[in-house]
Amino acid sequence: MAWAYVASAFADTAADGTTLDCTSSLNIEDGDIIVGFASFGGSDTTISIEATSGAVNAFTISSHVTTAAVFGAIGRKIEAVANATSTFRLTLGASRTYRSIFVMQYRPDAGETVTLEAGPAPGTGTGTLATSGAISPSGDDLMVVAGFRQYDQISSTYTIAGGAATGSVSDGIFGALWYKAFTSSQVGITATAALDNQQWIIDILAFKSVAAAGVTLEQEGFRARNDDGNEAAATWLADQDVNITRAKNLNTRLRMLLNAAGDPPANAYRIEVRKQGVGDYKKIN
Repeated sequence: MAWAYVASAFADTAADGTTLDCTSSLNIEDGDIIVGFASFGGSDTTISIEATSGAVNAFTISSHVTTAAVFGAIGRKIEAVANATSTFRLTLGASRTYRSIFVMQYRPDAGETVTLEAGPAPGTGTGTLATSGAISPSGDDLMVVAGFRQYDQISSTYTIAGGAATGSVSDGIFGALWYKAFTSSQVGITATAALDNQQWIIDILAFKSVAAAGVTLEQEGFRARNDDGNEAAATWLADQDVNITRAKNLNTRLRMLLNAAGDPPANAYRIEVRKQGVGDYKKIN
């Protein structure tokens, strides 16, 4: 499977306010997938989930309002762009009494990228609730994430595409978020929860991991030059790929040429040296 569930964070409250912070932080790594679900009583068209630290990990939100003015939203951050210890915050446009935020962190296999394959497919209703629409993600290594707004449901039953879902952040007072992994294309995925007879909302998203294209790196050549000018004006000591003899403790520049196939990630390369045929290589600081 191309996914690993890493950690989760959540919070819920019955006190008036416009913001709500998760009770714990997540240690985000570059490339992680972050999915969040927010719920609250009342309607609102202004909603965001973002980190109070590590702000590069702000969410894209999909939001839906039910006819009973009970509001929920599921959002995602595809491929966090920096390492950060982040505490996520729900922000609303108006003060609400009942609020919850649920955030889950996933990590794709090394070298893989992630796309949003399908969704959202919202649904509203009472009793046993399912999405009113279905999503049909294609490809391999799929992950489907669902979020419910609920009330006082301590032991709800969650299913995705007919099977039990896993990874629930919390059977909290005002919401839950969970996921299910698939190894191949799926047609007509829905999510279902057994709730009480009040009006709630459900939403789902599907993600697909894609193996990175093969990457190769090759050192094609080198060339030595004097330390006697700027990048354009300094003079060369020899042609490309020609060894030089040089006095000790004399500044010498070395230019390297690398060939790359595919799309390698950005890296800070280092140069190591040793006396010819003697000892181990040592890093040049």
